[in-house]
Amino acid sequence: MRSYRAKRPYTCAAVFLSFTILPVLIIWILWEYTFAIPSCPSIFLNPSDSAHQLILLAGKTDDEVERHGYLVALKETGKDIEDLEKLLSTVHRYAYPDDEPYVEEMRIKSLEKLSETGYLAGYFWDKVWPTKISMFVMGEVYPEKLSTDSIIYPLWCYYRGRMVAHAVLENNILAGEMHKEAKHYLECAAKHFGEDGIMGMYLGKGIEWPDSEVTVPGAPLWASEQVKASAKLRDVANFWVRERQLENGEYGGGTNDDVELWRQLKLLITGFEDDETFNATKKLAQYIFSMDRMQGGFVDELHDVEHSAEESSDSIMPILLKDIGGAASTDPLYSNVDKIRNLFLDKWTGTNDVGGIMFKSTFFSSTEVSQDARMKCDVALNVRSIQPVLLSWQYGRLADGSGEFSERMKDWMSNWILSASTSGCGKPMHVIPSALRYPSSSPGGPITGGWQNPGCKYVCLETKRFGKVCEHHRDAFTWPSAIKPLSETMALVAFKTKWCGGLRSLLNAIKLNDKLKEEQKDWDGSSDLGSEGSDDWVRGRNLKSVMDGLVKWKFLTDGSPDFDDALTSRDTYTKFLLNSNYGFGDGSWSSVQGALENIGNAFAWNKAALTSEVRFTDRAFKWYKYAAKQKHPKSEFPAISGEADLLYKVVTGDVSSPSYATVQAVGWKCEGGKDFAVAVTVNRVDRFEAAAFSFREEGRVVGMRLKRLLGGGARYSYKVVKIEGGEEGEDGICGSGQVVEGSEGEFTVEGGVEGEGGTGDWPLVNVNIPGGQLVKICVEVAVASGGEGGPYGQDGACRGWLDANPETGEEGGDGDCKMTVRPVLPLVGITAEELIGCVVGVFVGFVGLLVVCCCRVVEENDGGGGKGEEESQEASSQDEVGSVHSEGLEMTSIDNVAVI
Repeated sequence: MRSYRAKRPYTCAAVFLSFTILPVLIIWILWEYTFAIPSCPSIFLNPSDSAHQLILLAGKTDDEVERHGYLVALKETGKDIEDLEKLLSTVHRYAYPDDEPYVEEMRIKSLEKLSETGYLAGYFWDKVWPTKISMFVMGEVYPEKLSTDSIIYPLWCYYRGRMVAHAVLENNILAGEMHKEAKHYLECAAKHFGEDGIMGMYLGKGIEWPDSEVTVPGAPLWASEQVKASAKLRDVANFWVRERQLENGEYGGGTNDDVELWRQLKLLITGFEDDETFNATKKLAQYIFSMDRMQGGFVDELHDVEHSAEESSDSIMPILLKDIGGAASTDPLYSNVDKIRNLFLDKWTGTNDVGGIMFKSTFFSSTEVSQDARMKCDVALNVRSIQPVLLSWQYGRLADGSGEFSERMKDWMSNWILSASTSGCGKPMHVIPSALRYPSSSPGGPITGGWQNPGCKYVCLETKRFGKVCEHHRDAFTWPSAIKPLSETMALVAFKTKWCGGLRSLLNAIKLNDKLKEEQKDWDGSSDLGSEGSDDWVRGRNLKSVMDGLVKWKFLTDGSPDFDDALTSRDTYTKFLLNSNYGFGDGSWSSVQGALENIGNAFAWNKAALTSEVRFTDRAFKWYKYAAKQKHPKSEFPAISGEADLLYKVVTGDVSSPSYATVQAVGWKCEGGKDFAVAVTVNRVDRFEAAAFSFREEGRVVGMRLKRLLGGGARYSYKVVKIEGGEEGEDGICGSGQVVEGSEGEFTVEGGVEGEGGTGDWPLVNVNIPGGQLVKICVEVAVASGGEGGPYGQDGACRGWLDANPETGEEGGDGDCKMTVRPVLPLVGITAEELIGCVVGVFVGFVGLLVVCCCRVVEENDGGGGKGEEESQEASSQDEVGSVHSEGLEMTSIDNVAVI
């Protein structure tokens, strides 16, 4: 019998360690210590030393221009300060970001490709990463690293820390390490300069934002707080328009981010129709559509829809939302709506394997659709690409005489509804997925094995050391991403095309929720169930993901009871309006009043976080997210964007974002809301009411642009009545209140599309508002247009039709659910499976090498013949000098091999 045992076990172990554990240990040590974040030094700055005093002044000021001036003065002292020139270049760019050379540098980049090319951060957004990653991938840290021995190192830390903070707020990549580094560098700066002012804001000490004085006897508290908050919002808008906007319209964040700023300023643009803010918004839109890449109405560069649609949709939407019923539909910018419509019909969508209509990719432009298999998905967010077309269609302003757009929208929604009805690829039945593969229409995407995280997107960066580095973006279209706007679009399509079947997925979400309540007796219907990603978790969140679609159906139809059994709302104002409009639910004016009275808390802190400290304009109102990650107190870092949304809703009568299926009731011409507070209390197609208060003693004339009234020549009466002894939201005030002298009359609404809700032109009606008096503005139909009934669906017949034509759904197959395109790993350039294969192959090779080099063959005499003892010793002797002869040996067993 032959057996094998290890030769020289200690040598064998040493070889094994040398090839396995030791290299890993060396790499780890190099990684941790070669690329480590330097510890914060203790640098003594003597206030009596003139140079040190300038450094202290530079570190303590909140004014960037002042700081630069102190450092220039430091340079002029003639003292040899290590790395001062490096720091000066960084500080100068922060102090004078809109200097012509900086702007021109970014302008050239912006013409090359769609990217972060704003003058505020375009020069550093792709260079600021955790120190270890920066050193390994980039070969450098940005801004250019200073010696820790330099007396100006703490100032460098201040800039490095802020850049890291804004970079992680923008891209949320490697967030854990980025947040740690931002805190480390800022704490090092604060160690030398203190935590006052903006330095403290980054480290958890909010900066108070004083209110303007509003003292008028008899003014309700909600009105005073609204005026204060809207004044601060106007201050923010004025900063961006007066301090940051360039002659071409850019605000400094790059065109594709600057266009998003209107979403946070929509109260001023479409609610209070502030001329300065609107004109600045339009200037940016005009510049964008003057660029060569936008001549097709949409960017001509392939990019993911989340970003490619911004320059077109976010440019046109605020213009249309202000006055699509009037001047906007004749504006030259409006021609781009038809271009986008044609792209949707002729280029972006196609027929899938089951005969349905889908977008063919998440990456498309005005000239092509990507053929990259990694991006062949139809995602819920694709609705963003046609936002202005949907709005024009909603108000009957779209050239669609043949009905081609209407039919295509119906077919596209049908495909989503069909997919939601199945349970393919592990998706629970009756859940709308966030992505579908093209052309199979299976839930999910080609880069993932799960339907909840479909992938469908890659992001790439240019690096000095590795060239272009691309990464599969795992969070772009995760469920329930963009289900909200998709559900609102489903409601709009059902309304416009008189198609009850378009509501199928919304009803199925209700039924699935009811079934879940039966199964989970203790479930409250709103809290999360199960672990994140589980079937119960998905089913529990499903109804919430489509709730805005249900609410929009209620308002589009002006009161349909189709889904009243499940209708809820997350915000106080929508609850109130549902009750005030339709007698539905328990929403009350007192709850809205309370919310408005407390709205000042959100606008009481950190003006700099909305203005001078912002580096990425699409994150202008998102500082609270960074603060939350840093565990800063919520009381001093409130979520201001939610309160800005509440202001917008109360002033316009809308119930959610106006981006999809808007139900805005009104826009006000009132000098941008200066000294004027208003709250819409009724928003219907034949009736409108609003409480108002003017803080000007002499009173004023206010114009109201009414946006939801039925047209066709219908006549409406209006009046302004005093509110005395009752609350603003109380029903009946319009019938019993004292009319303000000279504040009543009639007007006519022309236009309107028969059978499509009948919304007519948007008349601008002027009313007299007395000073210092709480009033109610009342509008109601006096002479109807003679059309038949109200808007489509108002009678609630769709629920009956859906119940009479049930669709139970079906079990889907998993034929096209597996990962078909492997994600390439950053830096390595191969797939994960290939990398694992390489590692395993190398490891097996090392083990084989150990067996060959470190083990010898020993023949044991088992009484069955074989070599004699002398031959065995000879073989052993030869083996010791490395001359192993294995010819003729039959290696039938390796059970006794011991590898140490």
